[in-house]
Order: sequence, then C-alpha cells, then structure tokens
Amino acid sequence: MNGQLDLNGKLIIKAQLGEDIRKIPIHNEDITYGELVLMMQRVFRGKLLSNDEVTIKYKDEDGDLITIF
Repeated sequence: MNGQLDLNGKLIIKAQLGEDIRKIPIHNEDITYGELVLMMQRVFRGKLLSNDEVTIKYKDEDGDLITIF
C-alpha cells in the first residue's frame, strides 16, 4: 500500500471559503443540506459560523450547474 486512499467511484466535495480550498470524500451520498452545512462548519472551524450564508453549487447527472442558497 502506498499510503493513498482509493477514491475510485467515491463522491468528493470540493469546498472553498475565501482562498482556502478543500476536497472532502463523502461516505453518505444521501447527505441533507443541514448535514452538509454542519460538515462545512467543522471543516472550516472558526471561519464559518452557524448564521453565515452558504451557497452550494454542483453539477447534476446531466452536467447542469445547480446553485442552492
């Protein structure tokens, strides 16, 4: 084993807050919006507060860009 994770077929979230960009593997693809926001608060600890506005953008199965406020 070379110390790298096998992420083939896994859902990866790319999150950005200012200049800080993170890639996070998701183990539960049925994650809710609230759980995703909570995860982002943990990832960006101290930088993202519970009352901050969050915009989520993703590509759906058809390749269309979707934005959720």
